[in-house]
Amino acid sequence: MYKNKEPIILSKDKMPNTYVTLDTIYTPLMSVMMQGKQAYVEAYYIDKINVDIRDLKRKYATEQFIYRITGVCCFAYDSMLARACVCLINRECCYAWSERKRNFIILPDSDLLPDNLYWITVFELIYKLKYPQSNNTNKCLVYALNCMLKAGMLTIDDYMKADEFESARHEPLYTYSLHRICMCLRDGKLRLPKSVYRYYRIFGKRLKRKYKNDRMLGGEVCHLPKDYNEYDVAEAYTDALCECIKLNPPVLAGCIDNRRKSKGQFADVRQMKDNIDLAYVYTHLHIHGEPAKDCRIYSNPWAFVRNSILQAEGMASASNDHIYLKSEYFAFCTVEENSIHLMFTLFHECGHLYHWRAKERYNSMITDDAHENKCGATYEHHANKFALWNLIAYGISIETISRAHANILNKLSATGGTVVYSYRVLLRYCRMLSYFNSKYGKLYMPMDLGYIFINRETGKLYKPNDEVKCVK
Repeated sequence: MYKNKEPIILSKDKMPNTYVTLDTIYTPLMSVMMQGKQAYVEAYYIDKINVDIRDLKRKYATEQFIYRITGVCCFAYDSMLARACVCLINRECCYAWSERKRNFIILPDSDLLPDNLYWITVFELIYKLKYPQSNNTNKCLVYALNCMLKAGMLTIDDYMKADEFESARHEPLYTYSLHRICMCLRDGKLRLPKSVYRYYRIFGKRLKRKYKNDRMLGGEVCHLPKDYNEYDVAEAYTDALCECIKLNPPVLAGCIDNRRKSKGQFADVRQMKDNIDLAYVYTHLHIHGEPAKDCRIYSNPWAFVRNSILQAEGMASASNDHIYLKSEYFAFCTVEENSIHLMFTLFHECGHLYHWRAKERYNSMITDDAHENKCGATYEHHANKFALWNLIAYGISIETISRAHANILNKLSATGGTVVYSYRVLLRYCRMLSYFNSKYGKLYMPMDLGYIFINRETGKLYKPNDEVKCVK
């Protein structure tokens, strides 16, 4: 049942030029003992990514079309593997850069984006190449739309029918992650900031006359959204990447900086897709007892790559009680902080399976909105709360948890990482509990959580109003 598949090691003659190097780091779980020994889980860290553009497929027709519209010479590449690397590194759907006086573009996914949004994204990348110092994203959008006008792909009337953003600032489409594209662009409509909308209302007639003679031959662009699934796209990207993974020899947490640089081995880690981490399973069973016996917890390089592309620390499937953990190791954090982070992520996903307030309900808000919602408690807030009390019930002090979360969030912010609002709510909750614990010397477990936990000494459920009223 728990037999794991070993990766296929590729021979030297099959070594790809485009690859991702991963570190495997054995990280201890705090306060977890398995058969009298410290329990370790495998965490992962991206050591290096190498993209060889010579192996990529060029789109000569697209290059010529871009040149005729914008006057910019570029090398345009359409490669799923390259896009997967961009999603993994930059959390973006495409990329453009200049090197040795040449322009290079990794094109967006034409199978994912509707045609009009696809070409607007491409022209926004051209604007990035032409004006690399510009930070005016509204001008970037106007440039892309004017290119569409010149090409005859859209008309001013299409802009007048567009939806308006409440925000005054446009976010370039090329900066969207795969997750955000799938969640926010399902309708395939063009949304304009108010200032851009007013610009076309005022200068629309003049622009019609300007581009009437310059307009190139081109048909109408289809505005219908495309039928796609976020997880199917992520799995396709992951399978493409996992064919060219370079695995470094595993090291113990805390010894990363002192290790000797050694040559990793190329492997086809798709064979590790169904790997189950027994240390995570044991930890889950130890806390939640009988209800968790059928749960499968997957932590492996394949799950790490897929969750990284989706920008998710973990994923839980309520239909089959499966949990997929990213298990990322933060090189800028201590071993203790990484251990707390890994356990917290595990219990957060368990909360989505076992805590009724943390279960996503029908027609509920999307995950990103739940993380960013600044009014009222959402299922993401309750999952965080559930995970926090799991750590406390496991014997980790609230002061240690609060300090670890504060350090992780501060370091993520300093390195440009994403810190969603629900994590800031969690930090405030930790500080509040730490204050109560220092003042009264005990913590009262909330009523809605007490009946979920197992008392390790008696093997019975915690009962806040009867058996156990506090966690000391």
